[in-house]
Amino acid sequence: MMQIVTRSGRGLKPLILKLGLALTLSVGGYVVAHLRFRRRLPPAPCPSTSKQEGDKATSRVGLKEELWILGSDEGLATIINGTSTTTITTTKTVVNLSPRSTGDDEGFLLPEFNELVLKEFELSSKDPETTTTPKSHRSCTRDDISSMEQEISQLRDLVLSLRERERSLELQLLEYYGLQEREAAVKELESQLKLSTMEAKLFNVKIESLQAENQRLQNQVLDHSRVSNELEAAKAKLKAQRRGSS
Repeated sequence: MMQIVTRSGRGLKPLILKLGLALTLSVGGYVVAHLRFRRRLPPAPCPSTSKQEGDKATSRVGLKEELWILGSDEGLATIINGTSTTTITTTKTVVNLSPRSTGDDEGFLLPEFNELVLKEFELSSKDPETTTTPKSHRSCTRDDISSMEQEISQLRDLVLSLRERERSLELQLLEYYGLQEREAAVKELESQLKLSTMEAKLFNVKIESLQAENQRLQNQVLDHSRVSNELEAAKAKLKAQRRGSS
């Protein structure tokens, strides 16, 4: 029994070493793939594809990798569960050892894990999300830049039109002020004209009154000359009568 235990212990030591080496290689492959993916990951998602990215994120988070290794003839089974919450694609890899692997302890782990690491590199390099997302992000940013340029040009045109409108309104305001000044001058002239017409009417009334007074005086002069003539005639008659009586 002791010999069987020692033999089984000697057989398990290289198996454990190889399992540790294989686990180290797989973890190193996942770390390298994760670093390569983070270098290719875009800085910000496109607003138009935010819903699709959210739906894909729910299926990508919580990734588990299960590696089943069937070991010896005695039914020894070892399960190595490797979880990664930072990777994106969910991968389940099952490595089934052939019957010859139980007899050949020297070469059944390294080739399989090398192929696994190579497959991980290929998946990380050929991942459609990592290749298409930057393109979509670039197209999205280009569309945003073009739309922003169009908005800027429209705003510039709007600013120019508003400036022209402001200039025209300033000219109209100056014209309005000029018209108001002219209206004030016209009103003042109208008031002066009214005053002058009133003065003219007063002068006409005075002229008429003076003309009437002149006519009256002329009539008086005529009457005075007629009366003086009559007096002279009466005096002459009296003198003639006095001479005839003497």
